[in-house]
Amino acid sequence: MDKPLQSKLLSQFPEINQGTYVYGPPFKVNVKFNINQNKLFKSLGLTGKDSLFIGLQEHTDNVFVVKNKTKIGELKMIPNTDALATNQKSVYLAVYTADCLPVFIYDPIEKVIAIAHAGWKGVLNKIVIKAIEKMEKEFGSNRKDVLISVGPS
Repeated sequence: MDKPLQSKLLSQFPEINQGTYVYGPPFKVNVKFNINQNKLFKSLGLTGKDSLFIGLQEHTDNVFVVKNKTKIGELKMIPNTDALATNQKSVYLAVYTADCLPVFIYDPIEKVIAIAHAGWKGVLNKIVIKAIEKMEKEFGSNRKDVLISVGPS
């Protein structure tokens, strides 16, 4: 399996696991998003105790929040979502990108992480700002504490 590119900025925080697969994910997804969960979790190094939330983005400014404990081993596809945020341990967040940018947002004080799919429409609609605002509202983050890393497109 290929290793993901990792942000040097965010790599200094051992409590988070982050990265970008540049040449596509290490698993196959068909157009209808039928996914073999066991293969997906294994390819990403996740265990049955982890949960994975994937934004099925549509170039919106919608931010999905994972605030409450999730079911162990849950795989959830979130429609019409271009950013996700959580403070939950063992919850992984993912977005797909091609010519758009994956934007990682981390608050090391409140231990909140978000990821945004930032295409030109999302940037125009302030998807990254809205993700940070959601982190502030839902988790008590302070934008002055937030670190941002942009992955490749």
